[in-house]
Amino acid sequence: MRKLSNHRLFQGPPWWVFFLRHYRVLIGLWLALVLIACVMPVSSEQPPTLPHIDKIVHALFYAPPMALALLAGGNVWRWVILLIVFALGIELIQSMLSYRSGDIFDMLANIVGMLLGFIVAKFFRMRP
Repeated sequence: MRKLSNHRLFQGPPWWVFFLRHYRVLIGLWLALVLIACVMPVSSEQPPTLPHIDKIVHALFYAPPMALALLAGGNVWRWVILLIVFALGIELIQSMLSYRSGDIFDMLANIVGMLLGFIVAKFFRMRP
């Protein structure tokens, strides 16, 4: 019986190298999903079960692209500016939609998410 470590999937670079090599595409796909989620109509029939859950979701939307960009060796300030402009654009779009509203606190939650992604990336870079 062959060892699992001899399988071709485990030969060569680690599996996560693929994600780091193609980080721009993955970030673009992630941000496209964020855009779709932020402009879709929401049902306001049932109130959220957790208070301020939307702020947590906003923060979690922006942590992965920031962490992935930094782990891949991207320029920190370029990604910070790009993500802030993207987040501002979404908040402006939401303010123009009749079924959504732009919110400065959502923008702050987005920035907190970017900071969270930065901290996660720094943590994983410090590990041996």
